[in-house]
Amino acid sequence: MSATLGYIALITAMALGLSGMVMGLIPKGTHYLSTQQKMTFAIFGLLTLAMLLLVHSFLSDDFSVKYVAEHSNRALPFFYKLTASGEHWMAPYYCGFGF
Repeated sequence: MSATLGYIALITAMALGLSGMVMGLIPKGTHYLSTQQKMTFAIFGLLTLAMLLLVHSFLSDDFSVKYVAEHSNRALPFFYKLTASGEHWMAPYYCGFGF
């Protein structure tokens, strides 16, 4: 369930980003700017949701997620499960928080 929701969040964020990029190419006025700002916040929320769902999958030992199955096991301590997701959940984190 969380894998499907995370996948949908990532696909929706990508679609919003692409549509925002296309809207930026159309010189129509300033009312598009407020829409793009709202889309940016929505992308931030969706990427954060996807990141948190991946972390939840690690912490709950959801081995139906391929990445969790490859990089985790039941005997792994909490801290290692939290950090095992590595660069794949850090990318949305960095995109969302601008670090």
